[in-house]
Amino acid sequence: MVTTEFLPIGLLTNIAPSLSVSTGTAGLMVTMPGIVAAVAAPLLSLASGSLDRRLLMLGLSLLLVVSNLVSALAVNFPMMLTGRVLLGICVGGFWSFSMNYGRHLVPETSQGRAVALIVSGVSIGAVCGVPAGALIGDLFGWRSAFFASAGLAAITLLAQLRLLTSVPPGRPVTVQDLLSPLRLPMARIGLIAIVLLFVGHFSAYTYLRPLLQQVFVLSPSAITFQLLAYGAVGLLGTFIGERLAEHSLRATFILVTAMLAIILIVSPLLSGLAGATVMVLVWGLAFGAVPVCATNWMFEAVPDAPEAGQSLLVTVIQIALASGALLGGEVVDWHGGFSLETAMDHHLLAIRVFNRVVETGGFTRAADSLRMPKATVTKLIQNLENHLQTKLFQRTTRRVSVTKEGECYYRRTVKWLADLEQMEGSMTESQSEPQGVLRVDAGGSLARQVLIPALPEFLERYPDISIDLGVSDRLVDVINDNADCVIRSGPLVDSTLIARRLFTMDWVTCATPDYFKRYGTPARPEELEQGYPLAHYRHARNDRIYPLRFIDRGKNVEVQHRYQISVNESNAHLGIALSGVALTQVVRFAAQPYLDSGKLVSVLEAYQPSPEQMYLVYPSNRHLSARLRVFIEWAVARVTPLETAMNGKAARPTISDVAKAAKTGKTSVSRYLNGEQNALSDDLRGRIERAIAELDYRPNQMARGLKRGRTRLIGLIIADITNPYSVDVLSGIEAACREKGFTPLVCNTNNEVDQELHYLDLLRSYQVEGIVVNAVGMREEGLNRLQQSALPMVLIDRKIPGFACDMVGLDNIQAATNATEHLIEHGFEALLFLSEPLGTVNTRHERLSAFRSTLVRYPGIIAENAETPLHEAELIDNTLRQFHTRHRGMRKAVISANGALTLQVARAMRRLGLSWGSDIGLLGFDELEWAELAGVGITTLKQPTWQIGYAALEQVVRRIEGTDETLREQLFSGELIVRGSTSR
Repeated sequence: MVTTEFLPIGLLTNIAPSLSVSTGTAGLMVTMPGIVAAVAAPLLSLASGSLDRRLLMLGLSLLLVVSNLVSALAVNFPMMLTGRVLLGICVGGFWSFSMNYGRHLVPETSQGRAVALIVSGVSIGAVCGVPAGALIGDLFGWRSAFFASAGLAAITLLAQLRLLTSVPPGRPVTVQDLLSPLRLPMARIGLIAIVLLFVGHFSAYTYLRPLLQQVFVLSPSAITFQLLAYGAVGLLGTFIGERLAEHSLRATFILVTAMLAIILIVSPLLSGLAGATVMVLVWGLAFGAVPVCATNWMFEAVPDAPEAGQSLLVTVIQIALASGALLGGEVVDWHGGFSLETAMDHHLLAIRVFNRVVETGGFTRAADSLRMPKATVTKLIQNLENHLQTKLFQRTTRRVSVTKEGECYYRRTVKWLADLEQMEGSMTESQSEPQGVLRVDAGGSLARQVLIPALPEFLERYPDISIDLGVSDRLVDVINDNADCVIRSGPLVDSTLIARRLFTMDWVTCATPDYFKRYGTPARPEELEQGYPLAHYRHARNDRIYPLRFIDRGKNVEVQHRYQISVNESNAHLGIALSGVALTQVVRFAAQPYLDSGKLVSVLEAYQPSPEQMYLVYPSNRHLSARLRVFIEWAVARVTPLETAMNGKAARPTISDVAKAAKTGKTSVSRYLNGEQNALSDDLRGRIERAIAELDYRPNQMARGLKRGRTRLIGLIIADITNPYSVDVLSGIEAACREKGFTPLVCNTNNEVDQELHYLDLLRSYQVEGIVVNAVGMREEGLNRLQQSALPMVLIDRKIPGFACDMVGLDNIQAATNATEHLIEHGFEALLFLSEPLGTVNTRHERLSAFRSTLVRYPGIIAENAETPLHEAELIDNTLRQFHTRHRGMRKAVISANGALTLQVARAMRRLGLSWGSDIGLLGFDELEWAELAGVGITTLKQPTWQIGYAALEQVVRRIEGTDETLREQLFSGELIVRGSTSR
């Protein structure tokens, strides 16, 4: 019985994850029997007055067998606690009757020895229970430990049937008997001492295995040895305590209490195997004497009602045991473990859980995706909020929303976690081949027709990777469903995801030849509404019926005529077309084999809808593991070249095709294409020209580079090429490209979102090796699309929250500080910092912040700032007029945040009849060609734009060549060029 009671102590770390509870919660398996035993002991004493004690002992043993079986078969934690409740009844009854029962079986002179012998059984139970549970749990699983305990209980029951003799009950126990010991001073002192000893002992002993594992860092085998040693010295302590108690019970009690106090104080100073051994030996020896001392103390204190005294003792001990285990569990859960390392792991887990709650939008969905109990998620978030002393979520019965503080914390931690995972991943993955389980989700047709036939090649190349392939047409949430990647079509609307284009997916409207024999062949889309049986696709997630889509004279046309049948799976959708039941619209790559064989016939080809892009999508805020990285590279390399074949298009003509049609060799065709026509005869040149025209041949300028696996193309995205800053940056980039052997492809977006997205897709189609982005003025939509491209990339003059990317630009803090101090040193008393709307543009925020920080040191200077759109002339005029009027009679100056705005400020001052230098000082960021020619000249903060462009190209080349250095932020110093606009 005692073996069963202590069994979970050696199994907590095994049972807790299996039943989805924390280690502290699992400690209730020790707490619950104690609580029940405390209640059961006095109740059984009151209710069993007329029963034979032998029958009572047999009944308790049978109940012990049942309790072990219930625990062994537990499918959840409540069922486990049910088994432990039954055990508590056994414990309460055993402790109430066994001591007095044992005393009646021996002569009076041997009664003390009998008690010691029974108590030694408790020590043996402790010896066997904890280490045996730990050993069996590690070897065969924790359920086997409870089955073994049930077997031992059954053997005990059989032995009792044979060996126990009848002992008639004594005088029936009354409530008065149970309470009478409390009136005796000796009994009260003993009970108080017992409470303190047992609470302190079990608050630590319940979690002895985690303590040895996490604080003393012992191996499982060493822990088992320590637990055995604890029980063995505990048994020794029982007999030593019994001998010492015969001479002086009080002195023995004081001695063991002192030993326990000393080891409690010294234990934080101990470490390693030796320290653990010292702690366990002293602890076990001292506490082994406590039960026999406590029992004899109560027999001496209450000699006239031994069973009543024992029942009261059991109640007190079990309450103390339960309280100690509960107290220890709260301490463990509150601190996340026993060590600094465990606390750090606990805090890191809380941050990861917090991020998942934000990303999934709720505690339940986060718990499901992390595969942990919702209660654990809630507890971790509560601990994190307590640690930060900040509310991270607003919770109602219907929804969970992130507070402003929570949003700020998420933005910081999501990047920090990504950097941490990337660092850890790069360190571990560099030492081994890609391995582990990769979770991929794909639609039915794509998986069957494209992905599955190609997978053997991938698995042969990477044998240590296992793939969990989910095949369905439901919309998979990459984050909530905890997938590594999904392959899906359509536009990407979630900015937290990255999409790699695989291929363009065409649609085809088709049916069987027999179908068209029965119903005729439609010539226009609207004819389908005139009696043609149709099959529609029904979305697996929302049950939406998708119409047939067409383009007629540039307009989108939808046919949603009453359908014959609808299905929600793409393979079944194709199967409907093959059955001849209805006409439908499916992806061409799925239908192409049947179109080629004649089993399906395509119609309305001139009206087919716009194609869709197929993407491989994965989260941007997770570390790109080696297994996912190689899968992406393989998928792009393997699937993208199949695009032409999948969409049933004619193969693009090659140089060989041109040479064959012109009846010449490839060398002659290459000479023609390379501009060496003069080296060819007129006849040969004419044949090549006719062959090119007939085949509609278009030379692929990247073919040679792609064949080598390199294009040596760099994409340059410029938001506004008319901006002088952009022109100078581009000059530096071009110089670096020439030096490094790369060719720049320049795309000027004119700050138009559609152009930004178009150029990004275009650069990817040209397979550029990297991108440099002069992001001045670029909108958020374009920046989000850039983040999803997964190409080596460097940003110029812009930082983007959550965008893990190298950046090159001006040291804005230093530059703005120097500019502000220059104006103060030149006697200006009122300063206006003028910028375009701040938005999320970090350069504007940094320059304004440095302006304000500098003026904190000069309290006598008036500091103002204003925001104005670049081309709002009236607003700029009013801002300058009011600034000039407010500070009439004072020397005042304007700091313009960029060159384009400086031009508008200069124009506004001319319109207002103000002169820079005499009426208002003017200092502008960016050196402008006309600045020295305008009036007395305009003071500027010159940026090393050429050097910035050159450095940006150098950095993107380093990324292309595979450098794994941490993200770089290269900041250049500006140069203040002083002219008449700020002179005294």
